[in-house]
Amino acid sequence: MKKYEKPVVVVDNEVSEGVYAASGAAVVTVKLDSKTEFHAGSGAAKFVISWPADVVLRSITLIFNQNIDSAYANTAAAVSGNKVTFAYNGWNPTSPVEATVNVGTGLDTLRLDSYTFDLQ
Repeated sequence: MKKYEKPVVVVDNEVSEGVYAASGAAVVTVKLDSKTEFHAGSGAAKFVISWPADVVLRSITLIFNQNIDSAYANTAAAVSGNKVTFAYNGWNPTSPVEATVNVGTGLDTLRLDSYTFDLQ
């Protein structure tokens, strides 16, 4: 069994969001796929979350520059202010997965600031 090495998170707003992990550690990436405006600044942003096939994603928390109203993916979503956590307890989703967050205002300025994850 491999020894788990905690990755280092690096945010670069000039490019797609991503993670640089130390040699031998798993890499999880989160990329903005699309934004859909509903009305007057409200809307949804869809993200694609990817990780290597040889690891199990237990949970991921996305941290935004503003509060999130709701979120959904292929598992339960817990929204708390500007944080959204997707937890995969007891099963292993196939990478990649899509996650969508909804905002009542400020879709045009919505930005993913960082994220954390837990791997098995």
